[in-house]
Amino acid sequence: MKSYLIFWTAPDSQPEYALSGEYGFSNDGARIYYSVILAHLNGAQVFANIQSSSDTPDELFILGEEGGDADNVLGGGLSGGLASDAGYRLFLTARIRNPASDVAHNSATATGCLTLTVTDSSYVIPEPSTLVIWTLLGVFCISVGWGRRRRKTG
Repeated sequence: MKSYLIFWTAPDSQPEYALSGEYGFSNDGARIYYSVILAHLNGAQVFANIQSSSDTPDELFILGEEGGDADNVLGGGLSGGLASDAGYRLFLTARIRNPASDVAHNSATATGCLTLTVTDSSYVIPEPSTLVIWTLLGVFCISVGWGRRRRKTG
């Protein structure tokens, strides 16, 4: 079993998060468990996804889906807003286990990944037409200033 716990403080203006990930294994007869919980430090859950399966060969769990045949919990969204300047925790648990009595299936492999992206949406990049308008306005102002300076010296 692998478990990871990460604490962080969200940026101070309009933070947003996005989660993605998957966890899969190959073998017959193994039990697999995958859990991702994103929560505010006060205990309020922002996102929770728990999936587990028993005796399903070559299982793949996609974060944000309900792919388990034994247990599924899904709450919250894979992306959304966070409270500014607030503390958060991300908890990941991944486990694969063969029953001790199952000698025929004594090996299994599992791989997975989890990505959490936190952005500050207050830094908005303007749409291309806005950039073009401001660029043309800047060129116009520079041209007018250069023309006036040329008339004064000439």
